[in-house]
Amino acid sequence: MWTEDEMAALAQTGPGDREAAAERARAAMSPRYRAMLDAGPGNDNSWEWDAAAGLGLFLWRRRRVNPAVVRRELTRGLATLEGEARALSQVRPLHPRSWAGGMVGVVKASALTGAAFAAGGWAAVDWALNDVEAEVARQLGYLDAFADDVAGGRVPLDGRFVRRAMLYGGVGWAFYQMLRSQVAGRRGYTEEQNVLDPSAEHCQGCIAETDRGWQPLGTLSPPGDRTCLSNCRCYLEYRNSETGEVAE
Repeated sequence: MWTEDEMAALAQTGPGDREAAAERARAAMSPRYRAMLDAGPGNDNSWEWDAAAGLGLFLWRRRRVNPAVVRRELTRGLATLEGEARALSQVRPLHPRSWAGGMVGVVKASALTGAAFAAGGWAAVDWALNDVEAEVARQLGYLDAFADDVAGGRVPLDGRFVRRAMLYGGVGWAFYQMLRSQVAGRRGYTEEQNVLDPSAEHCQGCIAETDRGWQPLGTLSPPGDRTCLSNCRCYLEYRNSETGEVAE
């Protein structure tokens, strides 16, 4: 579908990509939390990011926001992108190159949204930009092969095709977890354990990883790499084995 040079160019993210991702996220998030990702210096919307606490925490009027709330809002943002992928994939007749171009926007928005939630808002995404572009490039490799199969008639345009396409809207969840894991390692957390989201369905891989309990950092199969792929809504907790401090 794309040449290597085209893939490299598509993986780059600029201000326009960030603005598009931010607009989608604001529209999807709960009204009370819609300005959360605008936290940062110069903003007077009562949202802040405490980079020194745990793995970094959002604050609302100096009060800690429960990480479960943050994950819920991330889920809302990604659900919108999954819906966008579904809509793109239900167009008939479907033109593979046009469809793939639209899916690139979904992938970029998903990765950028995951980065914004992990980094403390849109103003802080720059520190993760290399990781964002690497993740986008990785996903575009999968998308390129998928689009080739679509163009070659090797993928029936049925419900399975739509569900597979929707996975690209959810890649930001695993990417968010990966960035948080990087921060955990830099801050001296040495152990990790998998936590099942009580409101989600779970594949056997997620259940098995949870049953392992606390493991050395980097031991567990990360969310998104299991059978449920980007449908996964597990998250990891991290523990400093010397102090006993736990962060999520």
